[in-house]
Amino acid sequence: SASMRLAAPFSIGAAAAIRAALPEDFPLLPWPTGHLQELIGGLSVCQGMLCSDGGAMHIGAALGLPIACFFGQSDVTTWRPWGVDYRVMQPESCDVSDVTCTEALVALDDLWPAIVIRAEGSAEPHPA
Repeated sequence: SASMRLAAPFSIGAAAAIRAALPEDFPLLPWPTGHLQELIGGLSVCQGMLCSDGGAMHIGAALGLPIACFFGQSDVTTWRPWGVDYRVMQPESCDVSDVTCTEALVALDDLWPAIVIRAEGSAEPHPA
């Protein structure tokens, strides 16, 4: 839907490249952040998240977002998003640049039912 928003907290340059590679109507919300409060605010208006393993991913999980996440050498069992629907993209090489755009879109597609439920307002944020 037009109100569907996915977060992708990357650098401005990386976000621009991702945006350019996606169809114009793909529901991606670029949200530059300079402070933690801005990141939390940006994520709070989204229904799903595409991100790398890291702090932003854990904030998204705390907000209850379904997450498609890129993992490099981190141990997925230890550092996965907790308490939310998620899909991990971790290539055998542990080099996230080896994850294809198609693999990322498949991960998002797998999460789409959870993203739609959240967009419809029937999903509560994960308790902090």
